[in-house]
Amino acid sequence: MDQKYQIASFYLFLKLSEEQLESLRREAFELAAVHEVRGLIVCGSEGINGTISGLAEGLEKFLELFAASLEISHLERKISWSNKHPFARFKIDVRAEI
Repeated sequence: MDQKYQIASFYLFLKLSEEQLESLRREAFELAAVHEVRGLIVCGSEGINGTISGLAEGLEKFLELFAASLEISHLERKISWSNKHPFARFKIDVRAEI
């Protein structure tokens, strides 16, 4: 069976204000719904950490637009593959620490 779901794990240290965190949370939810992405992203004042999954094209588009919302050109990530969606839903947590 072909492995059709891509899984991306990433983290990035950068300073984020309360306003940026709230904006990022809203944008990520919208992008995840449009591109059928699931998983968890943890955001805090010192950066982000996440593992998400989706069909390759949708996941890549999500990551591209998510990076743009962080005002960076590219989000480094590790990629793996799965035969099924490994996550049931999308969640983004804003925490004191990542």
